[in-house]
Amino acid sequence: MFDITFSINKSPINKLYKDLQIVTTLSGELRQQTSILTPTIQIEISPNTTLNTVTTANYCYIEAFNGRKYFIEEWEIVNANILQFTARVDVLSTYADIIKQQKAIIKRQENLWNLYLNDGSFKIFQNPNILTKAFPSGFYTDEYVLSIAGK
Repeated sequence: MFDITFSINKSPINKLYKDLQIVTTLSGELRQQTSILTPTIQIEISPNTTLNTVTTANYCYIEAFNGRKYFIEEWEIVNANILQFTARVDVLSTYADIIKQQKAIIKRQENLWNLYLNDGSFKIFQNPNILTKAFPSGFYTDEYVLSIAGK
């Protein structure tokens, strides 16, 4: 048995820190072998908890699973007081603090960008650099040398 905090998530799935409204906390139990990343868990609802209250939750937090946070994918009714749900781990929220501590060169960001990194989304034009040098003594023949660098 382990505690599960059920919430309503109103944030987009790609948001690092979710805006959650806690619904309730119930005890869950694994009755069969399951994955830690996509678990199937059964919960027993108490007489003072309505079925509608619990099934409105679309997000949960399970401390016993190393503090992972999950999107609830599907609810199933096993019998009158036992519900079963399938969840999928929310990697961004579960590891949000670790992600925020990372240092990186960001190639793409919505507000700030680095024009020195050509990522294919910006039209970048390199102005031609034409350099003309005169020979100090001039030319003595009809032969010329042309040197081109770049494209």
